[in-house]
Amino acid sequence: MEASRCRIYTTMSLMVMFGGGCIVVIKLLNSSLSEGEYFHHPFFLTLLLFIGEMCSFIVVWVKDWIDKRKYPLSRSSSESGAHESSENNPEALLIREKRLRTDYNPLVLAIPMLCDVTATILMIVSYINVQASVAQMIGSSIIFVVAIEAVFFLGKKLYRHHYLGATLVVIGLLLVALSAFLHESETVDGNTPLAIITAFLSSIMQGNQFITEEKLLRTYHLRSFEVVAWEGLWGCILLVLILPALQYIPCSNSICNHGVVEDSLFALKQIFSEPRMIILCILVFFFICIYNGFGLAVTKMISSTNRVVVRQMKIVLIWIFFLVYPYEGGESFKPLQLIGFIVLVIGVFLYNEVIVIHHLGFADHLDIRKDQEDNHSNEYVEFARNNSNSQ
Repeated sequence: MEASRCRIYTTMSLMVMFGGGCIVVIKLLNSSLSEGEYFHHPFFLTLLLFIGEMCSFIVVWVKDWIDKRKYPLSRSSSESGAHESSENNPEALLIREKRLRTDYNPLVLAIPMLCDVTATILMIVSYINVQASVAQMIGSSIIFVVAIEAVFFLGKKLYRHHYLGATLVVIGLLLVALSAFLHESETVDGNTPLAIITAFLSSIMQGNQFITEEKLLRTYHLRSFEVVAWEGLWGCILLVLILPALQYIPCSNSICNHGVVEDSLFALKQIFSEPRMIILCILVFFFICIYNGFGLAVTKMISSTNRVVVRQMKIVLIWIFFLVYPYEGGESFKPLQLIGFIVLVIGVFLYNEVIVIHHLGFADHLDIRKDQEDNHSNEYVEFARNNSNSQ
C-alpha cells in the first residue's frame, strides 16, 4: 500500500514539475521577439504542442521493447498494446481484474482531442494577453467543471471537504482576477478581459476532455502515453488541414497577426530566424509529452478530479519563476494576488485531502473509504485465488 501511495505521489510530483515547465516555455515563446514582432501564434503553437504529444509514440515503443525482454512469453496486441499471454505480466492481471476491453478503435481518442485543441488555443490566447500565473489561476475553475461532470457522468460522490475546497478555490480565483484588473496597465499589449474569458472557456473544454478520458480509461485498457500519442496524431492531422485555410481568412490586426487569423509561414520564419526559439520549441515537445503522460497516469491511478486539483500546484512554479526571471511584461509582486494564491492553495489541499479537518463531519469520508478499500482488498484476494486455481 505504501509503495503504491509512493508511486502515486511521485507521478503527481512529476506531472506538476513538467506541467510548470511546459507553461513557462510557452510563455517564453509568446514573449520572444523575432523578425521585429512577438511570437503570437496560438493556432501554430497548438500544432507544436500536438507534435510533442505525438512524440509519446516513442515512449510507447520503448516500453513495448522493454516488456518483450522482461516478459518473453508476452504477446503484444498490435491494436491495444495489451500483454495477454503472460501470467506474470501485471498488465494482463489488471485487464482481467477490472474487465477492461482491449478492442478499442484509436479513433475514439479523437473526441478528447477536439476538446484539447479548443482548450489549448483558448489558453494560449490567454497567455498572450496576461501573465502566465494569472491565466493558470483563472483556469483553476476547471476543478468545478470536472467535479460537476464527474457526479453526473461518472456517478461519483462529493463530500464536505470537496465543497469547502472548491469554494475556497473560487474565492482565490476572484481575488486573482481582481488583482489582474487592478494592474491591467502592467500587461504588455494585453487585453485582460479577453484573457480571463478565454482562460475560463479553456477550463470548461479541458474539463470535458479529462472526463471523456477517464470514461475511456474505465472502459478500455489504454496506456497513458498511448492515449497522449493518439490524441497528438489526430490533433496534428486536424491542425495541418485547417492551418492553410487560416492563412487566408482576414482578421483585425488588433487581434491577429498581419491581418489573417494565423500566419503560419511567418511563424516558421520567426522560429528559424532565432536559435533561442528553436531550443524553446524542442523543450515544448519534451515537456508536453511527459506532462500529459503523467497527467493521464494520475487519472488512471486515481481520478480526473484528483488530476485537476493536483495540477494547480504548477502555478507555484510558474509564479515563482516569473517573479525571479526578468522579462518585459513579466510578474511583479502584488499582495492581493498573493492572498488569492494562498487561498487557492489551501482550497486545493483541502480538496485533495492533503489537509484534513477532523471536525464537523469533514472526515466522514475517511471511514467510508476505509470500508471500500477493505472490501476491494477482499475482492482482489478472492480474484487472485480464483485466477491461481484456474492456472
